[in-house]
Amino acid sequence: MHIKRTTGSDKDFLELVNLLNEDLRKRYPKTRHLYERGNIIPDDAHTILVYADDVAVGCGCLRDFDSDGAVELKRMFVRDEYRGKRIGRIIVEELEKWAAELNKKTIYLETGVNQPEAIFLYERMHYQWIDNYGEYAGNKESICMKKNL
Repeated sequence: MHIKRTTGSDKDFLELVNLLNEDLRKRYPKTRHLYERGNIIPDDAHTILVYADDVAVGCGCLRDFDSDGAVELKRMFVRDEYRGKRIGRIIVEELEKWAAELNKKTIYLETGVNQPEAIFLYERMHYQWIDNYGEYAGNKESICMKKNL
């Protein structure tokens, strides 16, 4: 496996994001459309891809969150057949490292109640539950977390 740092316009990233969107539509069939606008990633987003045998198997990215040195972790995804192999952890660790290199102080994220594997990963990596922020405020399907670097 190897890791690639890239941007939000990378074709392999966009392919994985399409798979992520399909997965989320299945998990949240009645409400997912409400949040698709908030998942638009700028072309210059700090993006990580993990490859196995030259196939992109996982991704995640950071986008600016606020002016106080925070970023938001977005578009985390690992192909079904590669889940359970610690690829999600590798992606988050690499994004945390990159955020620190950029002098970011805090990482925020949103996940959902129907993604127990994501909740488990983030809790194990010391992300703390917080009140839902922004467009997720009041949404019972969303779980927001943060980690100070």
